[in-house]
Amino acid sequence: MHRPVPDKPLPKLAAILILWAWLALLTLTHLGARSPYSYGWAVMSSSVPASRISGAVVNPDALPLVSVAMFFYDATPVKNWEDAQNLRFPTHAFATSIVAGITRSYLFASYAVNFLFAALVAWVAVNVAERFAIRRSAALVALLTAFTLPIYVEYLGQPMHYVVGIAVSFLVVLSILALPEDDARNPWIAGAAVSILMLNYDPLVFLAAVIAYFLFIGGFPRRRDYAIFLATALAPVLVWVGYLRWISHAMMSHNLQRRYFAPVIAAWIDVARHPIHNVLVPFVASHIGIHSAFREVVALIHWPLLVVCVALLIRLRPRLADKRMWIIALLPVAFVLEQMAVAAWDWELNPRRAIPVALAFGVSYCYVVNAMWPRRGWRIAFISLLIGCGFLAMADTITRSPILAYVHSGQGVREAPQQAIAHQDQRLDNKATMPMLADDQPIVWRDLKRATLPAGEIVSFAFAQLFNVALLVALFWLAARARILPGWTPAIAAAIWLISLVRFL
Repeated sequence: MHRPVPDKPLPKLAAILILWAWLALLTLTHLGARSPYSYGWAVMSSSVPASRISGAVVNPDALPLVSVAMFFYDATPVKNWEDAQNLRFPTHAFATSIVAGITRSYLFASYAVNFLFAALVAWVAVNVAERFAIRRSAALVALLTAFTLPIYVEYLGQPMHYVVGIAVSFLVVLSILALPEDDARNPWIAGAAVSILMLNYDPLVFLAAVIAYFLFIGGFPRRRDYAIFLATALAPVLVWVGYLRWISHAMMSHNLQRRYFAPVIAAWIDVARHPIHNVLVPFVASHIGIHSAFREVVALIHWPLLVVCVALLIRLRPRLADKRMWIIALLPVAFVLEQMAVAAWDWELNPRRAIPVALAFGVSYCYVVNAMWPRRGWRIAFISLLIGCGFLAMADTITRSPILAYVHSGQGVREAPQQAIAHQDQRLDNKATMPMLADDQPIVWRDLKRATLPAGEIVSFAFAQLFNVALLVALFWLAARARILPGWTPAIAAAIWLISLVRFL
C-alpha cells in the first residue's frame, strides 16, 4: 500500500506564474544567435554567413516573414509573392504587426508574440487540467516537462511563426475538449473551430482528427447541421484565399503546393496509372512513412518521456468515456497515416510534422502523472524526468554544445543517426568549430517609423485588418466559450488591436 499524498493544493496562480517564468527563461536564454534554429544553420554549414534581422542572428527562413508582417503593419506592398506563402496562415504576422504597432520594433514584437502565445497555452493547460480533475502539483510537473520539449526551446527566440502556429492549433483542440456537450455538437461552433485550423500553420493532421471526431464520433443532431458545419468551416478560408488572389493579381505564392503537395500527388497518380509496375510502392512507401514517423516523434519528444508515457498508458488502459477525448487518440493515428502516405516523397521530413503528437503526448502525460502521483516512487521519477528534461532544454546554455540542435532538425531525421556524433566537438563560443556563427552586431530594437498607408490601399488594408482581428477574436471566443480563458479575453484582444493603430499617429 502506498501512502496518500497530503491534500495541499498549489494555488492556480502560482502554477501559472511558474510556467510563465520557465517560458521567460527559455526565451531570454535562446534569443538571436542563441536560438537553436539560428545556430543550427551554423552547425551544419561552415561557409554560409549568418542571416540577420535588425542585427540579430536568425534562421534564413525568417527573412521573408518581415515583408508579410509589414503588409499588416502599414500595407507595405509585397515585392515577392513567391516568398509570401505565410499570408495563407496570417495569425502570426498579424499578431506581430499589432505588437510592433505599439512598440515600433519588429524584432521585439516577434519575440513578445512568441512568449505571449506560449504563455496563453500554459494558462489554458492549467485550466483544462483543473477541468479534468488533475491534481495541480501533478499538472505543474507534467506541464513543466512538456514545456521543455524542442518545439519551445527551438522557436521561442526565433522571429518566426512556429510558436504561434502551435499555440493556435493547441488552443483550438483544447477548447473542443473543454466545450459543453451542446456546444461540441453545434455545427456553427464546430465549423468555426475548423476554419481557424484551416487558416493556421500545417493543419492537416489536426484537421483530420477534429473533422473525424465531428463527423463520425461526436455527430450533429440534424442532417442539415452537416451542411452548416461544412459552410461555416469553408467560408472564411474561401474569402481569405479570394482576397489574396485579388491583391496579388493571382500571383500569390504556390511554393507550398509545388514543394510539398505536388510530388506526393504526382507519385500516387503514377501508382494508380501503372498498378502492376508499381505493385510494391504502397508497401515501401508505408514502410518509409512508419520509419520516418518514429524518427520525427523521438526528435520532438525526448525518448525517456515517450517510454514512460506509453508504458503507463498500457498499464493503466484509460477508457475514453468522454467522446471528445477521442480527438487526442486520433492525433497520433492521423499523423502516422499521413506519414505513410507522404513521407516517401517529402524532401524535408521535418520533426515539426509530429507537433500534433506532442499535444497528444502532453495530454496523456498529464493523465499518467496524475494517476501515479499518489505513489512516492513515481513522484520522484516524474520530478527526476523533469529535471533531466530541463537540463536538456538548457544544455546549449550550460555546456555550449549545439549537438541537440542537429538531433532535433530535419537533417537529423533524414540523415544517418550516427551523423549527430560528428558535431560533438562543436561549441557555440568557439570560432574554430563554428566559424560562421558571428554574434557581433548591435541589435536595433526600434526600427519602425510611423505607419503611412500607400495611396489606394485603404480598402484593402481595412479588409485585411478586420478579417484577421475577427479571426483572432474568434480564437479567444472559442476558448472563452469553453471556459478555459476568461470571458473578457476576446474584448482585450480587440482592444489591443485598436490601441496598435497608434502607429498611424
